[in-house]
Amino acid sequence: MSRWAQTPTFRGYDSFHGFYTGGEDYFTHQADGGMDMHVDASRECGPNCSVVDWASVGEYTTHLFTRAAVDVIRAHPPAQPLFLYVAYQAVHSPDQVPQSYIDPYNATIADEKRRIFAGMLSCLDEGVGNITAALAAAGLEGSTLVLFVADNGGPIRCTDGPCGDATGTSNWPLRGGKHSVWEGGVRLTAIAAGPMVAGPLGTNLSGLVHHADVLPTLLEAAQVAYTPAPGFELHGASQWPLLTRGGAPSSRSEVVANIDPLQPAVGSSIPPGSGNAALIMSGARGLLKLHLGLSGPPDVYSPPNASVAFGLEGDGAAAGAAAALNCSAAFSDGICLPGFSLPGHTAPVVVADAAACCALCARTAGCALWTLNNATGSRQCWLKTSGAMPVAGATCVSSAGEAPRPFRVWPLNNMTAQLFNLSSDPWERDDIAAQNPDIVAEMTARLAEWGSRARDPYFRTATVDPLSKPSLRNGSWTPWR
Repeated sequence: MSRWAQTPTFRGYDSFHGFYTGGEDYFTHQADGGMDMHVDASRECGPNCSVVDWASVGEYTTHLFTRAAVDVIRAHPPAQPLFLYVAYQAVHSPDQVPQSYIDPYNATIADEKRRIFAGMLSCLDEGVGNITAALAAAGLEGSTLVLFVADNGGPIRCTDGPCGDATGTSNWPLRGGKHSVWEGGVRLTAIAAGPMVAGPLGTNLSGLVHHADVLPTLLEAAQVAYTPAPGFELHGASQWPLLTRGGAPSSRSEVVANIDPLQPAVGSSIPPGSGNAALIMSGARGLLKLHLGLSGPPDVYSPPNASVAFGLEGDGAAAGAAAALNCSAAFSDGICLPGFSLPGHTAPVVVADAAACCALCARTAGCALWTLNNATGSRQCWLKTSGAMPVAGATCVSSAGEAPRPFRVWPLNNMTAQLFNLSSDPWERDDIAAQNPDIVAEMTARLAEWGSRARDPYFRTATVDPLSKPSLRNGSWTPWR
């Protein structure tokens, strides 16, 4: 948003009411020291048209966006086609909602963070209801396609990793959350509604769909022919047949969840250059997902009541069942599993031998991996959640199993591989990479194809422009270049 040409009314919208940056306070609409709420009332609104919405200070953002959407619907000629994009801030952090939405949950949800989240979600539900009611009142309900789509998995509480934006959400029973490529971070809930959608209300449509598919799907729905300019080809696939024809398959067979050569999660303590990548492919072998490198953090599971039941402000991994470990199997000598320690077990326990360490993990809820390190002369047993990357270590004995093999993928270097069959294991508990090296090699090569065409991450060379400061523009975030 450094230039007016980057704001919504210069990019196809007839009007815009919202903020330009990535997030803000729900009531003051302040973001990083500046007011960020704007009303752009016409196409190419610009500096002599755009208004900083100071009058909205104190109005809860969810209410504000609902009101703006309803106003657009009421003022729109019913015979004229309408495209309305309502990008609610809810239920993103910060944890804020009027108290009246929290109070109904005081007696039923003990966890304050979960209680606030429930209030934020109730307010969002109310807003969606008001918008659909406005469509019905305007006579548009019978001809409108409504898509309700999440942007990422919920940011969960964890003891290690980028958890500053964690809300009271839960991705249970999926693993991980926002900032990770685990299913808890990338598998989303979406709803399509309207008279053109196949099947009765509540029909479950199963198939791979990606955010990039929304644009080509809407283009086909509106019967708009689109010929992209060279270099602007769409990577999405229209899912109109999936929505409108009962039993039609998805239009895609793969999803690239990530290719990141720099670091697995912005804001984490993992050094740049660690890298990660993930690919999901569907076919005769089922729905397969390959992870390369670090998949998180967070790497854990997030039962809804974890912080209450276990006194944790953290991952909730402790709420999981005890690991089903075979402590009579051979152990991996010379392999250390660094990774993330089980909450409440960030210090080692001295045990007699590797069998005792394995037994301790097997009877400890949430423990998935263990490492016995005798470097200091005492046998130190470390309990892990999951997702550790094996490294050589002469003094270590660890959970049984062959260390994942390294693979080279452009521009990612020598990363370990994990493979999951999501058809039978959507929880990503059973890594089958060692048993399927041919599949790992095939999917790795496919990721390399995608990676070879990827653009260099811009933020590596980006710098903060001192002219961007809101103090130079009456305390508001406004284009300055």
